[in-house]
Amino acid sequence: MQARILKSLLLLALVWAALIAAALSTWCNWPAPWAALAGVAVLLLAHTMVLGWQFLFAAAVARARPEGPGDDAGTSVMPAPAGWEDHPVLRAWLGEVAASLRAFFHSQVWFGDRELPTATVARRVPVLLVHGYFCNRALWRPLATLLAARGHPVGSVNLEPVFGSIDDYAPLLEAAIDQLLAHSGADRVALVGHSMGGLAARATLRRIGADRVAGLVTLGSPHRGTLRARHAIGRNASQMCPDSAWLRELAAAEPAQGYRNATVIITRQDNIVVPAQPQSLPGAHNIAFAGLGHVELVYAPAVHQEICKALDAIAATNGPAPQAIS
Repeated sequence: MQARILKSLLLLALVWAALIAAALSTWCNWPAPWAALAGVAVLLLAHTMVLGWQFLFAAAVARARPEGPGDDAGTSVMPAPAGWEDHPVLRAWLGEVAASLRAFFHSQVWFGDRELPTATVARRVPVLLVHGYFCNRALWRPLATLLAARGHPVGSVNLEPVFGSIDDYAPLLEAAIDQLLAHSGADRVALVGHSMGGLAARATLRRIGADRVAGLVTLGSPHRGTLRARHAIGRNASQMCPDSAWLRELAAAEPAQGYRNATVIITRQDNIVVPAQPQSLPGAHNIAFAGLGHVELVYAPAVHQEICKALDAIAATNGPAPQAIS
């Protein structure tokens, strides 16, 4: 369903671009090729400005909120990409423009129903990838390709209904976990969730316990909520509002020993999870990046490296994966 909605939005955008081009060609006597380019450019500029507003809002919230004494406690702080150390917000904005166009105007539109790459020989822990709000599994393709090359059996889901309750996704994830275990012959899987996907993974752990889950990695997940959810639609959006009843109930059901096999990865310039800090889990290892946007977290090679390190640490705790897939 999400891919169909994106295709409809893409078609609407192309119609608007065509109308702008027609107006420029008819009323301003622009040559048709230049008018068409201008129509597309106007839409790209509008998209860029919307993202710019998101980053300005996130920066204003960050400035208004004094940094807490424990925000970086136990956190591995990663620098902004080389050359952008003094301008992390600008770097995050530009990177997010490219990442969001890639995700919402290409990969998720055309490849959302395709299975992701997976290892044919299970040399490492199986990984179930869980996407976030208004996304689909195609978002994970670059990471899945890397994980498959490393020997990870990879599973994925498309979370439906798109605007339903996060609790509705737990049975879907449980079935995907069982399928991945049966396919790989392993005893446990690791869960990797982006944005709302991290909350769906926690909801699944609340439902089934940790017997089948070796560890958890979350990227840009609003573990303590996000102000941006107040302007989104759906039951899942209301559940991600700061201090929502759903988040409080989820926190109350956390494991007594904490998330000792969990890694929480955030970006300080998150344009969707606002405020970006604190968004930790009890007992988890925390990693904070700079100069990356919310969607770019899924694509950034530096983030991929940290995910691989986290998965290796999970495997070291839980033992090796089987050597063959049935």
